[in-house]
Amino acid sequence: MTIQEEEYVEEEEYDEEDDEDDYDVEEQEDGDVEEEDMEEMDQLEVLQNAGFIRGLEPLLAGRGGPGGPSGAARRPAPQQDVAREWTGLRQLPGTTQTTFLELLGKLRDEKKTRLTILLIGASGVGKSSTTNSILAERVANVAALQSDTAKAQCFSRVAAGFTLSIIDTPGVLEGDAINGAALSGIVYEVKGRSVDAVLFLNRLDEFRVDASDIQVIEGITRSLGENIWDNTFVGLTHGRLSSLPDDLTYDEYVERRAGALRDAIRKHGGAKTAELPVVLIENSSRAPTSPEGEKLLGNKRPWLPDLMRKVTQKSLEWAPYRYDAAVVRRNDPNKKRRWLIPLVLLAQIAFKVLVLDRVLEEDGITGDAYGPYDPEFVQEERERITREKERERARKRRDADKQKQQSAAQKQGFAPAAPVYDDDDDDDFEDDEEED
Repeated sequence: MTIQEEEYVEEEEYDEEDDEDDYDVEEQEDGDVEEEDMEEMDQLEVLQNAGFIRGLEPLLAGRGGPGGPSGAARRPAPQQDVAREWTGLRQLPGTTQTTFLELLGKLRDEKKTRLTILLIGASGVGKSSTTNSILAERVANVAALQSDTAKAQCFSRVAAGFTLSIIDTPGVLEGDAINGAALSGIVYEVKGRSVDAVLFLNRLDEFRVDASDIQVIEGITRSLGENIWDNTFVGLTHGRLSSLPDDLTYDEYVERRAGALRDAIRKHGGAKTAELPVVLIENSSRAPTSPEGEKLLGNKRPWLPDLMRKVTQKSLEWAPYRYDAAVVRRNDPNKKRRWLIPLVLLAQIAFKVLVLDRVLEEDGITGDAYGPYDPEFVQEERERITREKERERARKRRDADKQKQQSAAQKQGFAPAAPVYDDDDDDDFEDDEEED
């Protein structure tokens, strides 16, 4: 047994003697390849022994460490996320835990063992905070004044044989421009997955849909396709809003705000028939809570159980969203009606030759910047231009005849004789030059 294998066995024995790894601490990248590989394999073994994951042996294929090739560790593809035990579920209030377990049981009864939720939107709308709230773990970094989500990440948790996956994403809009790198990362993360629900997040305390919201909607549609909206909820964060405009009730204001976003998505996202139900979210630690500890919205209702109920119900009604590159290309406005480009070019060329050139020529004959020419001079100019055109056509005919003779001579294998032309044409041209 090599030294590397001995170290791995010692680490494995240590994990068996101690309690399971602390899943509340976010996984950090390690520069030591051997230690990182051993840690990943230990996590898989713990989960398999606990009965939460089955058939994950293919994840070990192609990795470094014992039984795998040596060299630099390779990051697993997005579709091969290592799910952990959902220890954060025990941190939720008792009523919320009960609701979650009932919903997971309902999904299992329908032969559904995985639920994947994608969070998407501009920066600062609460995507990472919502991820942490749903999982009841601090898996995504949250900063008050800037986005800490550098790339799309999928966090998977397993409870009672069911896997819940949340895909947290960076802001689609940075400043006043679309973040193309962020959209590319989102495409990479969802490619090959079945996404059951999409939460398009925006703030409840914003009072209108502006140009930046439209940019976000159009960017998402271009990158993920119009069909992304068929699985989308309008998620409104900062749901404990207490200051309401125009003497509206809380529910009336929510419906008006959600309706404005629905109209924008249907108009600028091509989602003419999308349902777009609304869900409310409140992540603030200062939010009021129920006696059981559940965070309450402005209407005094707990938001997390309601969100999961709606997502669970629609995941059973909707077909999952799958990224389709062909659909995205077909809906790309830059690639629509490209067959018109040659026709437009031909029309421009025809207009120049048949109309514009003739107009410019006639304008040069009849006058200049100082006024029109007299009729006699105009007639002389017309005749001169006609002679020049005839001379140019004759020259082209001579060149064409010469080219034909050379081609025929080359086929017969000898040099061609000099072409013979009508002397009368040359005399006419000389006379014209003398007159000029």
